[in-house]
Amino acid sequence: LNHDSYDCFWRCVRPGKPDVGAAHCDFQFWEIAKGTSQEAPIPFDYDERWKIWVPLMGCDSTNSLQVVPGSHAEDVPTNRILTKNGYKPVIDPSWLERKEKLFTCPLANFTDYCVLFHDKLVHRGPPNNTKNLRLSGELTILLKL
Repeated sequence: LNHDSYDCFWRCVRPGKPDVGAAHCDFQFWEIAKGTSQEAPIPFDYDERWKIWVPLMGCDSTNSLQVVPGSHAEDVPTNRILTKNGYKPVIDPSWLERKEKLFTCPLANFTDYCVLFHDKLVHRGPPNNTKNLRLSGELTILLKL
């Protein structure tokens, strides 16, 4: 992401493959990157970040975005671990265990809708146990209040 670019990211999840990450809040990645070479060079001030998730292909209620409603308003306990690709956030396993039954897919119609959510909302993409490739788009909105 450069100061003069607008980027859209897409996610491809193959059937039966481990192409998904753990539950997280996007803001955790932004916080870890702050002050490092990984920090996105944003050429303007902003107050909040929001995410738009767009189902493109092969998405359904069993294999797509899952969220913990209301988690954006909680103080989610998070640590960071060093991986071969740098630091990554990890939500406390006991918090996730307590919230497991709350994870839900926010869409019923994957043809006509997308999902807008705060970057502090806990979310995940479950494994793709269908026979189809799953594609989705992701955009981050930077909001000045």
